[in-house]
Amino acid sequence: MNTIPDFHDGFFDGLLVSNDKRIHVFLRTTDQERFTMILYGVRLLKASNVRQGNIILDLVLVNPQQLTGEHIEELYDIAGARRDEQIEQFLASAREEELSVLEVSSSYGAECIALFRRAEFRTNHLCSVETQ
Repeated sequence: MNTIPDFHDGFFDGLLVSNDKRIHVFLRTTDQERFTMILYGVRLLKASNVRQGNIILDLVLVNPQQLTGEHIEELYDIAGARRDEQIEQFLASAREEELSVLEVSSSYGAECIALFRRAEFRTNHLCSVETQ
């Protein structure tokens, strides 16, 4: 993955979900510098509370070795009698497939978590990028 700019107090401008398991996440720094984070091989995405003027508290990329049961539980909304067993199965599978997690928490507005294979940053807001 490319080096990640500092997005603390920056902006989550939105996202574009493609049919080819690709997601474009549009971000801005506090200096108004625009970036597109492209997630490839997306397995799951949860985004909520998207508002006009979303302010980022933190943007974290979690590598496969750092994945936890809490990430899996949040992504899959696991509940019920077999909860622990299901979490362990999904966690083992995600690690085996070398999937990572993107977590975007906010001071105001959008929250986002995604399970994906690979990510890269590009300058500007890009809506059309060739599949790699």
